[in-house]
Amino acid sequence: MKKIIYTSLFAVLISSCEDSSEKSMEAKMPELNELNLSGHIEKDIDWIYLEQFNGEKWTKTDSSKVKNGDFNFHKSFNAPEMIHLSYNEDRDILFFAENGEVPITINEDDSLEKASGSKNHDEWTLIQNQLSRYEYKMDSLYELYYVFKEKQDTIKLNNIELLYDETEENKSEYILDYIKSNPKSYVSAYLFGSNYYYSNDEEELNSLLAQFNENGIESNHLTLITNRLKDLEKTAIGSAITEFSLPDINGNNVNINNFKGQYVLIDFWASWCGPCRQENPNVVKAFENYKTNNFTVLGISLDKDKEKWLKAIAKDKLDWTHVSDLKGWDNSVAKQFGVKSIPFSILIDPTGKIIAKDLRGEKLIEFLNNNLK
Repeated sequence: MKKIIYTSLFAVLISSCEDSSEKSMEAKMPELNELNLSGHIEKDIDWIYLEQFNGEKWTKTDSSKVKNGDFNFHKSFNAPEMIHLSYNEDRDILFFAENGEVPITINEDDSLEKASGSKNHDEWTLIQNQLSRYEYKMDSLYELYYVFKEKQDTIKLNNIELLYDETEENKSEYILDYIKSNPKSYVSAYLFGSNYYYSNDEEELNSLLAQFNENGIESNHLTLITNRLKDLEKTAIGSAITEFSLPDINGNNVNINNFKGQYVLIDFWASWCGPCRQENPNVVKAFENYKTNNFTVLGISLDKDKEKWLKAIAKDKLDWTHVSDLKGWDNSVAKQFGVKSIPFSILIDPTGKIIAKDLRGEKLIEFLNNNLK
């Protein structure tokens, strides 16, 4: 059962920042084109930091000394944007900032009690309330799943999986509908960047990005989508596969050029990836049906644990060549081709030209049936 939690993208994107010197940027008189954020926090802390997203990662760009629970930030924004107010290293508050007078209060439980003066944050709050309903239901189903897993109740497990997938689909539809309906919204642009960074659908990404460009919406979160489209160009259909090599299960180096003259499904997967393991029977079916038609599979694993990798190969009966550098998401070939989610596959013809990608289930069988002679 797959679980894509909304905040998972930021767990991948947030990297550790260098410690800022604890020198508060002195407060100055706010100008009309500046955010004057006056805050109060119900926690015993010394410093609070303002973090901004630069198109690649979150970085600290300002700091404020907390005095009797009060702090202030004065910063100019070219356009409304999501910021993080961070403290205690592992805590942060999401706030949609824009120029103007904005008072906020942060509760003991790290929630925002008060936040006024930002119409974009009001918009974000309404959206987050709706998303929280989906996420609460998904979290509850996830916990319930393991209760019945211990009881080995297959019927209830299947029902929970269906409900979970349905809720996740409803959440995704809500986000997509909001993005399409609000092409002039900076909050909508933020939703787009944070939820579609892993998408492999070039047509959809280009279409949604175009509506923001047409309305003059500029956001660092849209940079995520621009960069994603650049990644997808690396596996554009009709282009030649870029040469790569990785060690196989015995440590012998395998080069993609070794497969010249064959149709090759380059399959990115991992033993820990539930959707990958669910897809494996379809890949096995394709391999068995077409291996006599000059077709083979090259499995590229994003595992780190070699023993678990080998056990999964044996258990799923994956009788083709497997390679991995056992570096997880830092796999050199996955990074080379901009792979951000798995399962993901690239199909090349005997000349090494990419003829399809991300084929799954019956679509893979259908494509092979129509194109392999």
